[in-house]
Amino acid sequence: MRSADLREGTPTLPLLLAARTDDAVRAALAGAPLEEGILIRVAATGAIEESREVALAYARNARACLNGELRREELESLTHAIVNRER
Repeated sequence: MRSADLREGTPTLPLLLAARTDDAVRAALAGAPLEEGILIRVAATGAIEESREVALAYARNARACLNGELRREELESLTHAIVNRER
């Protein structure tokens, strides 16, 4: 997650999840000035961990759909790489 996402109003999953419970995050997504420590507030909501669990579930579902597909190993590796990527 990047502070640029908030500045630009980009509704990423962690921000959307955090906005459900944090008024400052919700306001920032709507275009209000960013409060100091806003990324810490996002993290405090548990939205980052929840987003990772959602991504892992999507990756598991994608792997389950590969049933003998051509290049299965490469596609499975891709699902792991996407979820575990670093910015």
